[in-house]
Amino acid sequence: MMKLIKPYSVALYSAEQCTLYNRNEIDKRIDTSLQSSDFIPDSSQLFAIQKALSLSDCKVTSRIVILIPDRWLSVSNHVLDPLTPSSLLPLAALSYAVESTFSAPETVLFSFRKALLEDKRIQLTVFACSEEWSKQLCSPFQSKNVSCLIVPISLWQSIKSSLRSWTALSKYALSSYQPDYKKRQNMKRLWLCLLLFSVSIHSIAYGYFLSLEQRIHQSLTDRQSLLERQSAWASYQEPNDFVLSTLRLMQALPTSVRLVSFDGQNQQADFQLTLTQEEFDPLLARWKQRFPNWRWQVSELHQTSNDLLSPSESNKEVLDVFISVFESE
Repeated sequence: MMKLIKPYSVALYSAEQCTLYNRNEIDKRIDTSLQSSDFIPDSSQLFAIQKALSLSDCKVTSRIVILIPDRWLSVSNHVLDPLTPSSLLPLAALSYAVESTFSAPETVLFSFRKALLEDKRIQLTVFACSEEWSKQLCSPFQSKNVSCLIVPISLWQSIKSSLRSWTALSKYALSSYQPDYKKRQNMKRLWLCLLLFSVSIHSIAYGYFLSLEQRIHQSLTDRQSLLERQSAWASYQEPNDFVLSTLRLMQALPTSVRLVSFDGQNQQADFQLTLTQEEFDPLLARWKQRFPNWRWQVSELHQTSNDLLSPSESNKEVLDVFISVFESE
């Protein structure tokens, strides 16, 4: 699945003009002469170049990548020890940028490119400029409330076209020193993981709640249906004392016991129950003690399905019990 990339425009500076392009056509417009030209404008010349830029004739997006020739920046190359940790490279690049621009650290914008030499040493290429220079480069676009990234042309060309997302380019753009950048990034990742974990837990809990609610509702529906059938059966029958007694037994069943069927006649009653073994044994003993003159015929059928029982009993052995009761003559 392809990721959606938010659009951005590209502003290309040259010795003569500043031109806006679509990000997909900029590579065809970059002339190698831009890099070989020795022309470096001063503030007044840059202002004249920007004055000729007509933003009203171009479709300006909310994001613009500004490409400038490397010669418009202070570029220096340095070789570092191979044991230099990556976490110290931004600080090292800042020190070289301050040295090459003769500016205070808080007023310097810089970027760097790392390369490994054959002897495992690190070659660090640092691009730097003053904060005032970067503000003038962005001034025509910031009046339109546009977000800007300033990227040297050589760094732009070193990135594959398919990888030139706004997020990726922000790592190569000129920026001030941010000592807490890695810490903030790690904190964002941590909060994202916690958010995903919380959403997963709540989704699982909600799914279990819906499943439990559905099972309870189905159990109550089944029980209500059986009670209605019993009531309908009793309405057109003229039950004797024996049948009425067995009906009272069924109505007094615990809520955890499921009454599947009931059929009562003059001298005999047949019914089916679904319940656990622990519930059945004392229940039958109480019935026999209460009605010692009745004859009981019990058939047990073990089953493994326990969806109709409560969650606390779902791991117990479940029985389908068929009981026939006969009144002694």
